[in-house]
Amino acid sequence: MPMQHTVTNDRRSIRRPQMALGILPTLLTLMAGSVTAQVVSIDLRTRHASYVTGEPVMVRLTVENHGVQPVVISGHKLFRNNRIYFEIRGEGRARLPELRQRKIIEELDLEHGEKTTLDLDLAEWYPLLTTGRYYITPILIHNDRRYVADSRVIEIVPGIEIAQLTQILRGSEIIQRQFTLVYWARSGREDAFLRTRDLPKGDVWSTLSLGPIVRVNRPTMVLEGDDEIRVTHQATRDVTLVSRIRSDADGPEVIDQRQVMDAVSSPMVNSLNEALEKAQGKKRRRRR
Repeated sequence: MPMQHTVTNDRRSIRRPQMALGILPTLLTLMAGSVTAQVVSIDLRTRHASYVTGEPVMVRLTVENHGVQPVVISGHKLFRNNRIYFEIRGEGRARLPELRQRKIIEELDLEHGEKTTLDLDLAEWYPLLTTGRYYITPILIHNDRRYVADSRVIEIVPGIEIAQLTQILRGSEIIQRQFTLVYWARSGREDAFLRTRDLPKGDVWSTLSLGPIVRVNRPTMVLEGDDEIRVTHQATRDVTLVSRIRSDADGPEVIDQRQVMDAVSSPMVNSLNEALEKAQGKKRRRRR
């Protein structure tokens, strides 16, 4: 199944549609009379300054209601024009189109003083596959008013290539799947990433994070059977990490990682286990 990166939220702040409808009388009264100016703060934080192409572009968005009126996004006709979206521009300053028609945030209900924090994968909603710098501005449209947050800058990078492998998938059509193992430095360490592209259509699958890497020994990639590959790389000077990856018509997926430690090692067990959880915690997804 394709990779899905879910929106997480503050349960106290996000309510069911019935709750949103319950505030209709109050909202209509406020809209009919003279009301205090609505103030909503929006803050965007990126997980990294740079992302490898095809990697989930995870960001954290915080919305806080300082005004009198509730901030509501829902499918009800009174609120259907309310929405949150992102204005993303590349280095040519052209605005990126949205990949989906539905709202990024489908339900939101914030009373005065309430806030919510949302974790989003922007690569699910915008075509962020081309390398380069991007300027990201979150925007809230609420009751015909526009609230704009400070812009953030990220960079999409190809990574530095260290190994390649080609797999042939035979079915109703023959697919030539190209794997490219790259590394990239961020947050004080270098990490390994597996990029995947299908030919001849050019489909790009979500890039897999394989955890920390030190370039002591050259990494290897080997085909195992018809639908698996094995990637071996040095995670620390004392620990080698072996990743088994299933690769079929539904895309690539990490199914197992194991550590091979020498007798005198001081293993980075916590770091490597965290890398494994990140790799296995996401479903497969075709990016294009």
